Amino acid sequence: MLSRLDTIRAQLTKTGQHGLSLELRLVSLLMVFVINIVLGLLLILFFTGVFNAKMEETVALFQKELTHIRDGVYTDFAHVSVSSVALAEQLSQSIEMTLLEHGTKPSDLYRHPELVNTILAREFSKLLNGLHSSKGSGVFLVLNATANPHIDKAAYSRAGLFLRNMEATAVSSTYYDIRYFRGPAVIGRSNQMTILPQWKMEFDVSNADFFITPVKMAMQTELPISRQYYWCPKLTLDNYSSAMMCSVPLIASDHTVMGVAGFSFSSMLFKQKYSPDNSAQSHIFCMFAPSENAALHMRNAMFAGNHLISEVIPQADMQVMSATGKLSHYTCSNDETYLGLDSSIRLYAADSPYEQQEWRVVLLVPKADMSTYIAKQNRLIIWLILFLATGCVALSILLSRKFMRPITKALNAIKLRRTAEYTKMGIPEIDDLMEHLTQQDMDDKKKPVDSAAHNTAMFESFVENITTLSTAERAVFDLYLQGNTAREIADILYLSINTIKTHNKRIYMKLNVSSRKELLVYTQMMQELQKGSRKT
Repeated sequence: MLSRLDTIRAQLTKTGQHGLSLELRLVSLLMVFVINIVLGLLLILFFTGVFNAKMEETVALFQKELTHIRDGVYTDFAHVSVSSVALAEQLSQSIEMTLLEHGTKPSDLYRHPELVNTILAREFSKLLNGLHSSKGSGVFLVLNATANPHIDKAAYSRAGLFLRNMEATAVSSTYYDIRYFRGPAVIGRSNQMTILPQWKMEFDVSNADFFITPVKMAMQTELPISRQYYWCPKLTLDNYSSAMMCSVPLIASDHTVMGVAGFSFSSMLFKQKYSPDNSAQSHIFCMFAPSENAALHMRNAMFAGNHLISEVIPQADMQVMSATGKLSHYTCSNDETYLGLDSSIRLYAADSPYEQQEWRVVLLVPKADMSTYIAKQNRLIIWLILFLATGCVALSILLSRKFMRPITKALNAIKLRRTAEYTKMGIPEIDDLMEHLTQQDMDDKKKPVDSAAHNTAMFESFVENITTLSTAERAVFDLYLQGNTAREIADILYLSINTIKTHNKRIYMKLNVSSRKELLVYTQMMQELQKGSRKT
């Protein structure tokens, strides 16, 4: 195969002098055919969507995974919402009853700090039992009062309880690890609770959206508690851990807002429950974020996935661009682009004061990763096509060699005047040609050569006209006289075959001969005369 390529390469170098050989013409024709086949195959693959098959498959996987995660988020958050409302209703009645037992109206709760610990101690078991049955990671109760009205910043300090479940994903409540995060230490110790290092006695509500927003809304509306639950976007308590908190106002029978209560859903729990399948895309991640005007608020978003994307994405809004190829583009403030799908989730009922708030579950992957993934899948197809094209090229060279073998053999027989020795090869066109040439040679041999023609005036004229030949033409004529062929003369004089043909025409014209055969007859006569003169 390599030797054949070397032969073709050598033929190409001589193309400028001798023209394109039959073999090269055949190889070129087959190459054009192969190229057209490959281009046609590429066009078919392109228009039938083979190159986009992996993208379509990825979109289908994204849709399936997004639906699975969205249904899980909707179910779990709805369960937490219902549990929060039920807990708030139970606590509202119980706290109001405790106040009435001590001869205090709910509206005077903040005037009696001595009752705060009593209320919290009575409600502790309700919070603990509620956490055991909830799908949240924590439970809290914040009274609109403080047990220490004389401390600094007492206006923003609120008494309450906060229990955290450190093993919220355990299959059974038997394995829960519930710890004490907020509340009077005496209540924690009396209930044999493990107190967290980040423990504090009371809540700082100066910037506590989970407290301020539902309390303010409860003072402005008369909707039932079941419509006043509020999902506070992700916040971090004392730089310890972040969570979303479902907060419900505690409303007494006289419409006094006594505080808030509810369950929390930590970022860690969200990650453990909703991390997407990363078998196809290692950097895929899920995000649950509030949205507004085609923008996702990243500061309040919850993340799930093995990729530490929350440390990479800026805390600014993420813009949702138009969908391309069924996957939307999401652009961050640092110009990073992600591809993915999103779906909205209604956290509130239709008549809730917060129904206009929109939350979206988003499944994302870096655009660079997606491009690499698609290119990797298509690279195999490209390599297979190239391998096929290479095989076709090699086959073309082999076929051209096999096709040219009988033609070359026939041409060599004609060149060496051995047509009579030619053996039929089963190719009608070549066999008929060789048979015709063989018969023609036999007929020529039967014709007597007039050896006495040298005495004629034509031969004498031929000899005289030799002196009219130019130097170049005489050199060619002398080589013919020595019995060389036109090809051999071209090689000897380092001329092209076309130049030899031009000289032949001029020689024929000056010597008054009509063909190469007639010229050879006269040269044969001259050779006979030369032999005769040597003998004498």
